[in-house]
Amino acid sequence: MLQTFRADFFRLFRSKGFWGTELFFLLISAIIAVLAVTTAQPGDFSTALPAFEAISKDMPMMFIFMVIIISLLLGVELNNKLYHNTLTSGTSLNKYYLAKFMTFALIALLHFFLAYSTAFMASAFSTGFSSLPAAYWGQLGLSILVQYVCALAWIGIITFVLYRTKSIAVLMITFLLGDSILALPDILFPKVGWLQYLPLRFNITMVTEQGAASLPLLSALIAAAAFTAAGIYTLQTRDL
Repeated sequence: MLQTFRADFFRLFRSKGFWGTELFFLLISAIIAVLAVTTAQPGDFSTALPAFEAISKDMPMMFIFMVIIISLLLGVELNNKLYHNTLTSGTSLNKYYLAKFMTFALIALLHFFLAYSTAFMASAFSTGFSSLPAAYWGQLGLSILVQYVCALAWIGIITFVLYRTKSIAVLMITFLLGDSILALPDILFPKVGWLQYLPLRFNITMVTEQGAASLPLLSALIAAAAFTAAGIYTLQTRDL
């Protein structure tokens, strides 16, 4: 499993598509942060605060980049049947799935670090360094935790679709339509509070305004577990 994990990163680091995607992700993150700072209302606690909130609200953008990275690695591997060497070398299907999931989970963690650090640096260089309120760090940490679990849930969904269809085109359509469809119940029934968590989106404003994150965290954990199990089952029962 460790060998598969290392091989995945070796392939990614040698891929121009991966580096191009990451540079574009950094650029988008910086633009979001700078726009948030320059359009913020006077009297904000910190120059970084509106940038963090803007990045937090644009998590779907991060998920789109995750879809691209997963397509570059797993999608190409499934379509070109590059997994045969790994499986014939003695790696079980469960270990193969776990290695891929760990790769994408680590990349998602890297994206969170890049997005929020870029937001802070972009805002700092735009308007100068300033401190955040002490209580804000706990709210930001809780928000990132829930967002990361949501990202793991989307990784489970994305990989499940790829194992089921082996089609990058179907994956893109599923992600775009799925995100819109999951957001529809909240639009139709705005008074039902828990429906806003169906699209697996979360931001720091939800923490500061509602003071709770247990329900969205639970929803993301259930989705992550369900689609991970579905992905493993599909991988074990499908003729690769």
